Amino acid sequence: MNRLILLSILYFFTSSCIAQLPLLFNEQFNDNTHAWPMYEDAKYNCLIKNGSYAIQEKSLEGTTFVSTPALFDPSEDFEIETKITFESGSSYGYGICTKDLSHSKITNEHYFTISKNGYYRLNSYSTDKGDVIHQEWKTDPSINQGANQTNILTIKQTNHKTSILINGKEMSTLSNISYWGTEVGFIVYDTISIQVDYLTIKQKHAEINVLPNPALLKKENLGPSINSKIEDVAPVISHDGKTLYFAMRTEDKTDMLLYAGDAWYATQNSSGNWEPKKNLGHPVNNDEANFVISVTPDNNSLMLNGRYTADGKSYGDGFSITHREAKGWSLPEPVLVDDYYNDNEYNTFCLSADRKTLILSIERKDTYGQKDLYVSFLKKDKTWTAPKNIGATINTYGDEGTPFLAADGKTLYFSTNGKPGYGSADIFLTRRKNDRWTSWTEPLNLGPQINTQDWDAYYTLPASGEYAYLVSSDHSTGGSDIFRVKVAESAKPEPVVIIHGKVLDKNTKQPLAATINYHELSTGNDVGSARSNPTDGSYKIVLPYGMAYGFHAEKKDFLAESDNIDLSTIKEYTEIERDLYLSPIEIGKTITLNNVFFVRSKAELLPGSFSELDRLVKVLADNPELKIEISGHTDNIGDPALNTKLSEDRVITIKNYLISKNISTKRLSGKGYGGSKPIASNATEETRKLNRRVEFIIIAK
Repeated sequence: MNRLILLSILYFFTSSCIAQLPLLFNEQFNDNTHAWPMYEDAKYNCLIKNGSYAIQEKSLEGTTFVSTPALFDPSEDFEIETKITFESGSSYGYGICTKDLSHSKITNEHYFTISKNGYYRLNSYSTDKGDVIHQEWKTDPSINQGANQTNILTIKQTNHKTSILINGKEMSTLSNISYWGTEVGFIVYDTISIQVDYLTIKQKHAEINVLPNPALLKKENLGPSINSKIEDVAPVISHDGKTLYFAMRTEDKTDMLLYAGDAWYATQNSSGNWEPKKNLGHPVNNDEANFVISVTPDNNSLMLNGRYTADGKSYGDGFSITHREAKGWSLPEPVLVDDYYNDNEYNTFCLSADRKTLILSIERKDTYGQKDLYVSFLKKDKTWTAPKNIGATINTYGDEGTPFLAADGKTLYFSTNGKPGYGSADIFLTRRKNDRWTSWTEPLNLGPQINTQDWDAYYTLPASGEYAYLVSSDHSTGGSDIFRVKVAESAKPEPVVIIHGKVLDKNTKQPLAATINYHELSTGNDVGSARSNPTDGSYKIVLPYGMAYGFHAEKKDFLAESDNIDLSTIKEYTEIERDLYLSPIEIGKTITLNNVFFVRSKAELLPGSFSELDRLVKVLADNPELKIEISGHTDNIGDPALNTKLSEDRVITIKNYLISKNISTKRLSGKGYGGSKPIASNATEETRKLNRRVEFIIIAK
């Protein structure tokens, strides 16, 4: 038996009410708002005309199934009803059907069919829920028989009992049909022609949980520099807001929107306008669908969908990472996640700003509905933990996707059709309550200025949180376009700080390609990492406010001068410029240990010093011939003799720490200079603190 499965890609909800259950889905076939399949050929016809949907199966023993997504909660009471006129054909059957087509395999199917000679039956099949219902054909006089006769078919669930009705008469009742699927439509067998007058779904649903004070904001279409006449999807804005990555279809297909052609990008000029888009080219793009998942704050690494072979071809599901090189992007390398699998045909992901957390939209055995959001964490070996479901506060019986974790690491934006909204998929906001990634606030709908009756998704915003970029098919120039919208105050993430600058050779001031690492000063805990641009040495890191941080560059055969910054009092988005310096390992080279701190007027190390000293331990361990002289310095406030004694004691403290880490005492010498060697004025506290320092000089290598 030939079977044609025709899918549409739009969802639709309305909020109008009628008696008993309110109307959730209302198809009167006055137009094709719901994007029903429209075909006409030698095997079948599917056309909307004169206020009805005409379906004709022309093949003997053939089957036509046509549907549209019309999501409802299968755990609650509902009612599905349709009015169908039989025109002509065999006595085999026609009727209403629901299916779950979100999985890699069709797992839930329900058919309520009747025939022209007065028979009916309900068949139900579910591979993952385990229930199979097979009714034999039964007859009933309430069925209108023959050509050009009309019947009303109703499926009603009340208190987990399902009834099927024909022309208002209950035919049978069954208990605990576990899942009704995500697609609702019609099935026609064996040379039958029908006309469908309407299809409605009724279900009581919660009020839309709208973000407070969403503000009257207008979405701006980014115009022809970005958008095409086909489909433009999957935008990812860089953290500085100056580069936009997105995917564009290369041809007009009817597949899901994720299946665009190539990954593209555009840069913003000094006037704030977008330059014409450019293709990211090889090796990012190949002969399969390609798009950027996330961009790191330094804009020097991109996470991509899919995996790649050694020659750049597609290698199946998953994701990869590519790094900026002097002549372009590196061959994407696989991102390895423990126990990774996805039972859905589609997926979306995002990477946190600190590069330590992944949010995945995938389908697994513990999924609540279709795709759910999961979390995975970076391990020390650079692989990732097995995905963990982030819980029922966010995940629903529907489809959660297009996650975006803001730069603060706490505010998550995502799309779903499983919560009350304005259209086929709405964008929501939730915030992480604590350090647990399964504890989130109740998601808030971003409101009717963002969400429309159509498909809205892919919400992404830079570190500033001023403007968001998203995909919508409302008022688009083609299928879906990319829009920009100012972010309401209530929708903004917590403020962060961008530290930016260049990594430079301290001797030559030439730019260097290096890794930048940053940590909490008080605890020494690593916070994240970045890369500098191999061409100009530029780097960017994003730091949440509220604490002090240390940061430094690393490169083989170089020594780093660390820097630090206190963000405990900053409460708004800020950009701060700091160049980082690396010095070649050379005899006579002096390096300042900027992140070594002592208790005031004592030789006792503060905990924030240990990360800096541990890096020095590693340098000495990696270079066993290296010998250093440690020098301690103070400002000129107080008794010079006491200052000299304090600086000497501090040198001894540092030597003892290094010795405790198995560094030979023969490789270490030191001296305290007190305030005799200032590097800045002692006139103000700001300059005096520069004189209070610890340095080391390389005396042998």
